[in-house]
Amino acid sequence: ADVAFPNDPKASSDQLRIAGISVFPGLLPTEAQNDADLSEVLEAIADGVIVRDANRRVLYANEAAARLLGYPSVVAFMATSDDEFDSRFDFVDESGRIVELENLPSRRARRGELAPEMALRHRNHVTGTTGWALVKSRPVFDDQHNVRMTVSVLRDVTEQKRTEEELRQARDELERVITERTVKHAAANAVLQDHLAQREQSRNEVGKRTASLREQA
Repeated sequence: ADVAFPNDPKASSDQLRIAGISVFPGLLPTEAQNDADLSEVLEAIADGVIVRDANRRVLYANEAAARLLGYPSVVAFMATSDDEFDSRFDFVDESGRIVELENLPSRRARRGELAPEMALRHRNHVTGTTGWALVKSRPVFDDQHNVRMTVSVLRDVTEQKRTEEELRQARDELERVITERTVKHAAANAVLQDHLAQREQSRNEVGKRTASLREQA
């Protein structure tokens, strides 16, 4: 399989290799000297990999990236225009706040920023599906230190987030049950204490009456 940049004939596999090394330091083998080797390495990576030029055109994407974003194939993903992509998705961070498009890691990388890895929930308006991904993007500069391309790595953490949510719900339910039982226990204890107090009061009153009768006798 040939690693090519169909939207940029001037781009080369060497540039993609540099881009890959910038995101996967030590992962891409030095012996991957040809396009076929490089393609096999990138396709074997479980994470999605997307390379864009400075104008946001998709230069390369692997199957994992297309699947994660809900596209049937790499070809379909690469055929998507910028406007269509932007209107297709909503992004939310871990705190539930909407992430504006310009604050996405890939957009920040396009501006030359080294943004930290970010967990994003993405909702696809076309398919109606939602998922979570850890997104890391890095700029690749040319000799004049202008952004030549950006490389984004998307790790699917949907199942992990679902598990975390299930655990959170289970914890919340446990806390609710414990709180409910604590309230019931406190209420029952209050009733018991009141009953014991009434019995003690009645016992005292009986004792007083008995003593009064003895004095009268």
